[in-house]
Amino acid sequence: MKTRIELFREKLREKEVDSALVTSWQNVFYLSGFTGFGDAFLFITQQAQYILTDSRYLVQAKEECPDFDIKNIPVSDYGKIAGFIQEQNVKYIGFEDNHISFLTYKKVTELCTNCSFAAIGGIIEDIRCIKSADEIEIVRKACDIVVETFNDVLGFIKEGVSEKEVAAEIEYGIRKRGADKTSFDTIVASGYRGALPHGTASDKVIKKGEAITMDFGAFYNGYCSDITRTVFLGEPDEKMREIYNVVLNANKKAIDSFETGMTGRDLDQIAREYISNAGYGDEFSHGLGHGVGVQVHEEPRITKYGDKELVEGMIFSIEPGIYVEGLGGVRIEDLATVVDGKLTVLTKNAPKEMIIL
Repeated sequence: MKTRIELFREKLREKEVDSALVTSWQNVFYLSGFTGFGDAFLFITQQAQYILTDSRYLVQAKEECPDFDIKNIPVSDYGKIAGFIQEQNVKYIGFEDNHISFLTYKKVTELCTNCSFAAIGGIIEDIRCIKSADEIEIVRKACDIVVETFNDVLGFIKEGVSEKEVAAEIEYGIRKRGADKTSFDTIVASGYRGALPHGTASDKVIKKGEAITMDFGAFYNGYCSDITRTVFLGEPDEKMREIYNVVLNANKKAIDSFETGMTGRDLDQIAREYISNAGYGDEFSHGLGHGVGVQVHEEPRITKYGDKELVEGMIFSIEPGIYVEGLGGVRIEDLATVVDGKLTVLTKNAPKEMIIL
């Protein structure tokens, strides 16, 4: 099996590029294993691979990246970066146009007078799209962490508790179970605030009869998980009960309907048509899902723009939602991976049938 670096070099050759400056911390980590997030670049040629970082990380880089040549070159020292690149006698340098800062690009291209530059944004992301068995196991563990945390936090939710208190309990549970941190800002949105798809936790106090949407993830060993569940504190009214069942059935239908050869667009359409036929099409305001891995949002896209075929090794979310301004909202999100032409749900042990606390 080809290594990640070998696959990357192959893609560079296809673009007739003989080297690349990798600047996004996610791709630095993916290709090298270096965890000094944000404080290193990679420079990769067809024959060699280098980590450019500063003196704070030299020992760490040597320990984490034995296959790389470590250079004491800070990412903010554009003169040293350019000088080093020119010493490698390369002609065509690929840069991550979807990540590199304008300042870094401007300085390096101005100083590398003997080189030409080519945009290669998305190449590494496409490689990342297909996870190895080891990567899937890491994401599975990150999913186990959030599933256990969800099941535990149900006992904490009661009338008079604020959204921020629930979020704090979730984040403590994630860290307590071995995660390095959360994979994004925890969302807790209750009552009318549930109509905000990304309603991060506020000081609002949870009341009887309200829906509580919790969307959170664990960052574990360099990989993310992501889950959403909506629960009720006391009996919901008929409208919210109806909305919940529509979202739940859309989630199940998308998962159960998956077949080999489907794209993200196909899967999105299945859930979207179900919700639209139930009368809530305008209230489903986002795509059905997204890839998850080193980043919590990555390829493949499970939206109307998702033209990638969904194949073995991909991990992505299925998260239909309905949001009604002034009333509230419901979202149910699972992470799934393709196995033998079907979807295996990694978050299945977090109940998603209606929970009334």
